[in-house]
Amino acid sequence: MPSPMVRGAIAGVSIAAGIALFMVLKERVYEPHIAPYLESLAEEFIARRRAHRMRQASTAAGFSHGDVADRTPLWDAQDEEEDRHAARELESLVGREVDGWRNLSRRKESSGLVIEEAAGVHQDWN
Repeated sequence: MPSPMVRGAIAGVSIAAGIALFMVLKERVYEPHIAPYLESLAEEFIARRRAHRMRQASTAAGFSHGDVADRTPLWDAQDEEEDRHAARELESLVGREVDGWRNLSRRKESSGLVIEEAAGVHQDWN
């Protein structure tokens, strides 16, 4: 049976390894691969939405597609606000994703302890 100090050292090393693993995954996987993909998805979504609204407004108002100078949309302020809202929503989604990765090791440790206690498995380590 390992002593309490050894168990504490093992737990400390495990936590440090989990944090290091998270940092490596964040730097090597999330930032170079996942974050740019999410950003491009958001930009494409906003561009498609703007194009769709422009098409709807031009056909509904009777504008021809070549008459760009006469089109002064009245909805720009609303579109800008919706775009900012979509950007904030995407940032919060990414933030929650990153927070989830940060807390992954903590959740695994705590869920393991809860499962053992719920199953009635109690071991005397002393």
